Amino acid sequence: METYSEYKNSGQAWLGEIPSHWELLPGKAIFLENKRKNWDNSESFVLSLSYGRIIPKINKDEGLVPDNYSNYQIIDPNFIIIRCTDLQNDKVSLRTGLVRHHGIISGAYLGLIPRRGNNPIYLHYVLYYWDVSKELYRYGSGLRQSLSWFDIKYLQIPIPPICEQEAIVEYLDNVIAEIDKAIEAKERIIAALEERRKIIITEAVTRGINPNVPLRESGIEWLGQIPAHWETIPVRHVFEFRNGYTPSKINPSFWSNGTIPWFRMEDIRKSGRKLERAIQYITPAALNNGGTFDAGSFIMAICTASIGEHAMLIADSLANQQFANLKIRKSLSARFDSQFIFYYMYVLGKYCRDTANTTTFQYADMTLVKNFLVPIPSLEEQKNLVEYLDYNTKGIDLAIVQQKRLIDLLRERKNIIINEIVTGKVKVI
Repeated sequence: METYSEYKNSGQAWLGEIPSHWELLPGKAIFLENKRKNWDNSESFVLSLSYGRIIPKINKDEGLVPDNYSNYQIIDPNFIIIRCTDLQNDKVSLRTGLVRHHGIISGAYLGLIPRRGNNPIYLHYVLYYWDVSKELYRYGSGLRQSLSWFDIKYLQIPIPPICEQEAIVEYLDNVIAEIDKAIEAKERIIAALEERRKIIITEAVTRGINPNVPLRESGIEWLGQIPAHWETIPVRHVFEFRNGYTPSKINPSFWSNGTIPWFRMEDIRKSGRKLERAIQYITPAALNNGGTFDAGSFIMAICTASIGEHAMLIADSLANQQFANLKIRKSLSARFDSQFIFYYMYVLGKYCRDTANTTTFQYADMTLVKNFLVPIPSLEEQKNLVEYLDYNTKGIDLAIVQQKRLIDLLRERKNIIINEIVTGKVKVI
């Protein structure tokens, strides 16, 4: 593609040289700070920032719920939202998003209103690049290293003429749509592979691998028949349960220079079902009297649309309130292979989803879950099942890893294209 005929030094390391006819303006010349609050609670359409998108919060009663939404800010389409807090702890999540709906969103976020004369979507692409390039993390102040309107006021932003902004938006919208379409296709492949893996695992841990073994009724309709020689025991007798929690975000001593992994659903999506390293870490001061969740125990989502998703903890750690921690009771530890339980968690997770209570918001019915039956093959048979499943899911796991790598490459390509266009390295008109 073409480049511009003349460039000038922007003075900004993250921008480098920009076309000579582009302006470089401070944020205060381009944005207004959104100060509209939902004081009278008249607005009820709650939005949230998720993976760089501003989306409706379907279950607004999930997670940490405010007493009311009077301190939320009112936002409109083409506003830009920035999550400003905890820059020192979370350098993975996307922090900017373009608003597509009228609604309300947390007052802890910074809302930017593009001034007239600029294309809001172009400005969103610039701030998106500022985010994914990690330049954003050089800004911020205070013990929690938080961004503020002050940082945006003096942020230098490249501004082409409006006709070029619109051409850039048209070009990027088309190219990014194609890349996103390819990503979605690979995500569908991953979903199909994961479903196939679940079927293989469920069949093995509920029926065994001997097709000729005599069966008996398990006593639970959902579970059906199991090998006649297997014992069963209720979940409540197998595990000790604890709830996850989120240490106070307003106390920097809980988060600054943390060393204890603190897991969220994002960690499972990013790192898989064996968790050792986290996106965010907490300090020992953040722990309640229960301390950490032990390495070798499990976490399972008990609320939101991710109910039943689980992971094994490889390190002593903690998780947020979306999860319950399940630790095999010491009295039964000699009867179970932890890898067999890891595989059986797929079955338990499905039961959680199938019996979830949705009268107000989605959560697992823990009374039913704790009464669900866990089969107990002999320890030798458990080890054989684990060996069988490791072998028969290895190819699926490798295929999933390959698809995820391709998604990473597509996302990297998307970021490179946005960088080249919004900094003027490549000319689109």
